[in-house]
This record gives sequence, C-alpha cells and structure tokens, in this order.
Amino acid sequence: MFLGAREAYVEESGSKFCPQFQVMHSLGTDDNIYLNVNRSMRAPHVNEQWGTSTQLMNPDLKAENGWNYEFGWKKKLAADELFKVNLYHMDINDRIYSQRNYNGSGKNMFLNANKYRNTGVEVSYEKAASEKFSYNVGVSYGNPEQKLAKGDWQRVDFKLGLHAGVGYNLGKTNANIYANYMAERINGVKPMLDLNLNVKQQITKNDALRFAVYNLLDRDDIRTGSSSGTGAMLEERNWMLSYEHSF
Repeated sequence: MFLGAREAYVEESGSKFCPQFQVMHSLGTDDNIYLNVNRSMRAPHVNEQWGTSTQLMNPDLKAENGWNYEFGWKKKLAADELFKVNLYHMDINDRIYSQRNYNGSGKNMFLNANKYRNTGVEVSYEKAASEKFSYNVGVSYGNPEQKLAKGDWQRVDFKLGLHAGVGYNLGKTNANIYANYMAERINGVKPMLDLNLNVKQQITKNDALRFAVYNLLDRDDIRTGSSSGTGAMLEERNWMLSYEHSF
C-alpha cells in the first residue's frame, strides 16, 4: 500500500494539492491486482502559453487538473513475459487542447476545455525475446469526451489506440523503434500513424551519442483533434543528433 501527496504551485492558476493512493495485492507468485487513485496537475508548457512562429500565444491558459482512477491485473507469464490489463477513468478540469487555424488566423492556439472525461481499457504484452531483442504491443479502447464552458459533451480525439515497440541492445549500442496508431477518430479524421526511432551509442563510460528520428514515415496526419475538426498536425520528419557527457 502506498499513500502520498504533493503540492504543485503554478503562479497564474494557483496551487493544487495532489494526493495519491495505491494498493497492490498478490494473487500468487506471478499474479497481482492493483488499484490506483490520484489527482494530477499539468501546468502549460512555455510554448503552449506564449506561442511560437506557427502558434498564437494564450497568456490566460490555465493548468489542467483532475482525478485518475485505475484498476488492473498483471500476470507474469514467464521470466521474460508480462501481460497487463488496466481499466481506467479520467475526470479532468481545464484540459489543455490545441485548435488549428484559430479564428482563421492560420495558426494554432492552445485553449482550455471546461471538462474532459475518458473511460476505457488497456491491454499490453511485453517480452524479452533474447538478450539482444525485446518487444511490446498494446491496445486501448476508450470514450474521450470534453465540454466547453457553453455546450454539451462532445467526442474528441480517438477511441482505438495501438502501440508497438522493438528494442535492440548489444554491448554499448541501444536502439528502439516505436509505433503509435490512433483510429476511430472524430469527424472522419483519418487514422494517425507515428513512427519514431532512437539510437544510443556509449562511447566511453561518461560519453554517449544519441540519434533520434521523429515521424520516420514523414506523414502529415492530424495528431490531436477537437470536436470542430481542428487540431495540431504531426511535425514533419525531423532528426536530432546529440552528445552527452556525465560528470
């Protein structure tokens, strides 16, 4: 059993007291059920609030906060296999979302939705196929809805989500590729497929190179959408090479 709390301070929207309660019960050597209840808070990122070259600023953007409930079952099928089922419900206030082409400006703008809720289920499977390779797959199905200050509950985002990843680890080289797929979206928005690649090469004990490619397939899918059919797009394919030194 775990009981905790944190106080989160945000200058513009005040502080939020965020408690958490979690309990895990063992059904046997390889079976566990768990319950988790917590209040979350996410302050706006700097670029969400103050804008970029393609995005309007919104200094009145509030921090989102709300309650999250999870009940799940974890089953260790073997030493290298894990299966999980998770039921969840989210009830969020002032949810931050992006609206594309805000008021015909040609630019995005982040706004607050008065209320957001989502109830669904997640199923996932992980396996270490060998000392070098591992993979994971998962599926989720929910019913995300949000309500503005005036209006009724409306469908947002996507109902069906799929994800999969493959990892490779050999000596000083570590690589993984991860795919995220969203379907059953609002207003007939086509499914989104986002594929990302990450590679890390450890040169010495304290030095490493990282190479990342985002949106590997260079798709122009809509990443997030609202009930009005607007939303933020996937960034065009981009890559980043970085060097890290630890002291």
